[in-house]
Amino acid sequence: MLHYRSFLPIALALFALLFSSVSHSRTIAYVTWKVAGGPSYFSGQGKDRADALLYARFACEGTYFFKEEYRLACRKKPLSETYSEIPDGSYYESCDQCRVENNKLICGACKPKIERREINLSNCTAEWVNRIENCSGDLTCGPCPSRNTGKTTLGCPSREQPNVPKACH
Repeated sequence: MLHYRSFLPIALALFALLFSSVSHSRTIAYVTWKVAGGPSYFSGQGKDRADALLYARFACEGTYFFKEEYRLACRKKPLSETYSEIPDGSYYESCDQCRVENNKLICGACKPKIERREINLSNCTAEWVNRIENCSGDLTCGPCPSRNTGKTTLGCPSREQPNVPKACH
């Protein structure tokens, strides 16, 4: 039988997600716990190391939700943990295994593409370096260009609405 205390880590993680402050970079934690006799690898993203570790722990506990002894293993000290700082932007919602190396943001895959994607952050202006976007599988600094015109669609209403500015066509 599940006890109400089992839901406490989930509630705390959701609270942190909903009420975390806006940051200009994110931290990713890559964490290993010994679960079910072997290592299990999890990652979590957050505004700092503690937050990222919390989300990695949440991912571990969520994976083993119905196995109490495994969930308890996720609450112990990890076997290993490494952290990486990455710039902010909506790309992290659709890109996997992102990290920064030699001033390049490198992701294992960005949907819908499955191969490695990267962008040189030194090519981004200060205004856009923390607003990286996934544009149909390609990483860009700032808003995605329109497929038809090459112009950005930032701030443009849908074409079905009346009085759409010409810059949005």
